[in-house]
Amino acid sequence: MNTAATAIDIARRHVEAVSRMLLGDKKMGERLSIVAADPLTPASATHIALAAKEASADLICLEFDFTEAEPELRDITLVAAREEGVYIHSGCRLAMAPGSRLARLLPREGGRGHFQILQNEIVQREGKPVGLRTGIDRAASRLRQLVENGVDVTDQIAVHLVTPE
Repeated sequence: MNTAATAIDIARRHVEAVSRMLLGDKKMGERLSIVAADPLTPASATHIALAAKEASADLICLEFDFTEAEPELRDITLVAAREEGVYIHSGCRLAMAPGSRLARLLPREGGRGHFQILQNEIVQREGKPVGLRTGIDRAASRLRQLVENGVDVTDQIAVHLVTPE
């Protein structure tokens, strides 16, 4: 049976691992956040988009089904606040090019380009990373390894627990 402590630990380990995969050893800036949440609904995605716009911040949302005995990462959604509006990209996947230490995020099937995560923002780039299929598998393997072994992100990111009231 899933306990709250187990679910929180699983989510925290994923946030830490994804942070390392996307940023390497760089410190995350104030205008970028990586969060773990229940699967987004249209209403919750709208609330997150409005909050991101108000804060002029970009978000990477790792979605879990916390009703499962051992929650697994189900989806990755990007929320990018820009002057002209807020862009939401759901169904993203991690990918790593051969020999690369950093992962990129790919949009859902059929989406253009890929996303690079900088210290303060999400940037959409043209083209797909080299070795796309094996890159997705490589990133999944690396994520499993980092989640299992843990990642020291001291002085790189701040991890906070926020629960609904």
